[in-house]
Amino acid sequence: MPPTLEDFPYEVQAAFFIYGLLPDLWIGQSGTYQGKDWAPIKSLLDIYQIENIPVVCNFVSDIQRIYTKDINERMERERKAQERKSKVGGKKYAHNVRS
Repeated sequence: MPPTLEDFPYEVQAAFFIYGLLPDLWIGQSGTYQGKDWAPIKSLLDIYQIENIPVVCNFVSDIQRIYTKDINERMERERKAQERKSKVGGKKYAHNVRS
């Protein structure tokens, strides 16, 4: 049976909670996911009275690294699949044209 969030220590649970509250950062033109905006993290940690802040922030950083890598790899696979589909789509005609 896979572990649930409750099976992890308090710091890991707090990291997932805080990570979920942070806003996402995307690069507009390319659509590349940059991770989370860390600007509000201090306020969130204070509001929710998170203990052991360095450890929680370390886990948030680990979560972000893994998620960012995963989402960008998935988007790259989807982009390549779209390219393949657009190259295959439609009929190609060859005409004998003489000048």
